[in-house]
Order: sequence, then C-alpha cells, then structure tokens
Amino acid sequence: MTARRECQYCSLMLKWITGLQSLKKTYNLQLTTAKIAILGLTEALPDYVAGTLSTTPQDNARASICKELTREDGKIDWQRTAREIHNQYRGLTPWPGVWTIWNNKRLKLLQIKLIYKTLPAGQMLVEGDKIYIGAVDGAIEVLELQLEGKEKMSTKDFVNGYGNIIKNAV
Repeated sequence: MTARRECQYCSLMLKWITGLQSLKKTYNLQLTTAKIAILGLTEALPDYVAGTLSTTPQDNARASICKELTREDGKIDWQRTAREIHNQYRGLTPWPGVWTIWNNKRLKLLQIKLIYKTLPAGQMLVEGDKIYIGAVDGAIEVLELQLEGKEKMSTKDFVNGYGNIIKNAV
C-alpha cells in the first residue's frame, strides 16, 4: 500500500471481500482484519519483492476520511436512538469508549446491549441487579461499567454499592 500523507489515499495491492456483519464491536473488527492482513501479506509479499505486484488506484470519490478520535467522541447523547447509541458503542469500543455523566462523574459503559423497553431519554431504571437507560426511541441495558476513579464492575456490583444513591437520569 502506498500512501500520500496529506489525504491518506492508497493504491490497492490486494483486495479481499469478507463478511463482517456478525462482528459486535470495533475490537472484533480489528482482530479479524489483522488475521486477514497476515494472510494477505503472505500472499502478496513475494510478488511485491519481485516487483510483479500490480496496483489499482483507489477511487478517491468513494474514499472516506475519518477525523482523529478523541475521548469526547464517546460522550453519549441520550436524545439519539437506542440503535445509534449502540452503534456508537460498537464503533468506539475499546477506545475511546462510550460514557455519560452520573452524579457529576464520568461513567464509562463498558458493555451494553439493545433491549426492547420504553423509558424517557436519559432516564436510568434499576430492576433487581439490571440497569436500563432510556434513549429517544427505546433503551439499552448496561452490563458492565466503570465509574470515574473506580475499577470496572458488573451492574450487579454497581447496584449493590450505589443502589441507595442511583438517580433517575444520566
């Protein structure tokens, strides 16, 4: 791959098509593409060294440029749909991760899933040892979290430790 610094456009040396629909988060995508890259290098390197590997110019009109991610990109806007929030989680996990503010502290949501529950956007609901947070059109269930300055924990541990001060909104 040959890259120009200013635009980061590339010439394609090898193209593989694979299904990525079942991947749940960016981390899984990174692992999968790393494995594919190793196979691709094994296949392409001999021809590259021999000077016989042909390249295809990238179609710059179809190329996308992503800004550098910051921690702020992980802040959840509870006025978005539950699917948008879940996709934000999938795309930004493990870094920068997704987070919200609870009790004036950053609360990282380390593992979440979409659920079919109706709650007002931003409202937190505790049922037993489960935590749900409403979005504009549904809710997410929080499975693992980390409060600023604390170790990561399950929602059960969080509810046991903070159950008496959990407020209704994040």
